[in-house]
This record gives sequence, C-alpha cells and structure tokens, in this order.
Amino acid sequence: MNENDKELYELAKIKLEITNLEQLALLLGYAKTTVNNWYKSGFNDIVKFKILDAIDKHSKNTSKSLNTINGNGNISFLGNNNDVSGNTTGVSSQTTNYSDDIKEISDLLQEYGSPKMIKELKDKLLQIKALHG
Repeated sequence: MNENDKELYELAKIKLEITNLEQLALLLGYAKTTVNNWYKSGFNDIVKFKILDAIDKHSKNTSKSLNTINGNGNISFLGNNNDVSGNTTGVSSQTTNYSDDIKEISDLLQEYGSPKMIKELKDKLLQIKALHG
C-alpha cells in the first residue's frame, strides 16, 4: 500500500469510525479476504471512490465537513451535500448486494484473472444467460 492509500485509509478510520481494513472491506461491500490484496497492491480507483463516497455519506449523516481529496482516479469531494466529480467510470452501487462468494470471486478475478480467462468466463456466462432467455 502506497503513502496516498495509507493516508486515505487513516482518514477513513477517523471519518467512518472503524479500526481495521476488515471493517472497511465489509463496510464497502467486499469480502474480508480482499484486505490481503489491499495490503499488497493498495486501493484501485473503484475502491478509492467507494471509500470517498462512504466518507461523504457518513459526513452528511453526521453534519461534518469533508475537505477535497484527490487520488489517481481524479475523484474529488468538496464537503457536505456536494456532488462527486471525476473519473468514476465502472463504479457500480450494486456490489454491496452480492454474496461474499461473488465478491470474493470478483476480487480474485480482478487480482489474478488474465484477460483471456475473464473473456472466456464472460462468454460462458453470456451463453448461459442466452439459454435462459
């Protein structure tokens, strides 16, 4: 985890009132095992967005102000009731509704899946979807 990710994590601990990465993973809708990837590789842009979004929502609920934070994904929050700006392509709010198994599979594919493996899996799932109409 690089210094920027460590700073974001420390901010999240304070603002979200958590004490460890496992709590952060669960709060963001990820499997607890995801933290191993975060220790090694840091937060990807989607995770950074989710952390900042959670901080912003928590700040709105507690009427606390949030300063501007910028990361590699050009994401910026400016305070209470302000909009999110920046590159948030590919971010889905549905991830929090998935089972732990699906979240773990997603995390593993993101970390270890080759483009070929991901394409083959996607093609297979699309074939199954087509069969079910």
